[in-house]
Amino acid sequence: MSFEINWEQLLEDKTLNNTITNKLNDFVESLTLPSYLQDLQIVEFKIGSTPPNFILKSLDDPHPQVEENPHKNDIQALLELEYRGDMMISLQVSLVLNYPGERFMILPVKVTISQLQMHCLCLLTHLTSRSQTVFSILCDVDSDNNINGHERNNANSKFEHIMSNNINNKPTLSSTYQTWGSSAPLQRMAIVQSLNIETEIGDNVSNGPERSSTLKNVDKLEQFLLAKFKDFIRNEIGWPNTITFDYNDDEEKESEEAEEEIDTVECEEEMS
Repeated sequence: MSFEINWEQLLEDKTLNNTITNKLNDFVESLTLPSYLQDLQIVEFKIGSTPPNFILKSLDDPHPQVEENPHKNDIQALLELEYRGDMMISLQVSLVLNYPGERFMILPVKVTISQLQMHCLCLLTHLTSRSQTVFSILCDVDSDNNINGHERNNANSKFEHIMSNNINNKPTLSSTYQTWGSSAPLQRMAIVQSLNIETEIGDNVSNGPERSSTLKNVDKLEQFLLAKFKDFIRNEIGWPNTITFDYNDDEEKESEEAEEEIDTVECEEEMS
């Protein structure tokens, strides 16, 4: 079963954008930069106007590793996700040229990461009692539309490998978790199939040794960011890691605004 989501509403969701931006900033600050880079920081993040495609595979109660004491209205979905959107991350960094001498030249560089492509199997859990949504990626779907070596068009065969040891051979989220740990460890997941990195050097560099050194360092910069960005995605949302979107702050804010409106009305009534 395929379905559509209200992507425009997500674009306006400050919680989602702030959560992702904060995660990215925390990740960037934790990096140990090579000698040819300094002052790396996130300038802008855009979730993009193109939503991912989802195919619903099954619905179940939340797995104990996600929520030990689920509420009766909590629900967890097993989804096939394919994303070829226009998400964009803009970074800025200083490129340090150590030739012909140490820190001979420092150049500002703008980096844009875009054209992200993903195709994977994931879990989406909505915890009503906590006003939270938990997301995690279980495994990749490869270029031949296979999941762990099983054909995509045959639901039973493609999920048997990651959903084994279940009653009556029916897919369950519990068996997904049991098999996941041994058959598809985190380090084997790519998650990101491809992405594009563009770099723009702020100052012009004349021909000569400086230009050659600059181009070599730009290439190393792109490779460094590519590897680190893939690590970030894998380590943040590759199972057993999850990302949690907490809507309690929004509800508290709405409650405070409602109380302020009530107080205002009461004051006006007293004055009248």
